Amino acid sequence: MAEEKLTEERNDSSRRRFLKNAGITVAGIAVASSGLGILLSGCETSDNASQAAVVVPEWPWPYTKIDPDVAAERAYLSYQESG
Repeated sequence: MAEEKLTEERNDSSRRRFLKNAGITVAGIAVASSGLGILLSGCETSDNASQAAVVVPEWPWPYTKIDPDVAAERAYLSYQESG
């Protein structure tokens, strides 16, 4: 009987601890996500000339036929280099 009560108390404290930690985590994420915009506001560039130099390809891209042997060789070499 005493063991049951002890186990029951451990489960209750474990649940309480879990819920407490989950609440702290959610609150931390909410605070971090709301303050993240303030931290990253200095990353914006006001220079429109650098943005105009970017060339965006027309979409959807045209279809090009892929040679399976060339694709296999490129995939193999890429895997050997990068892992």
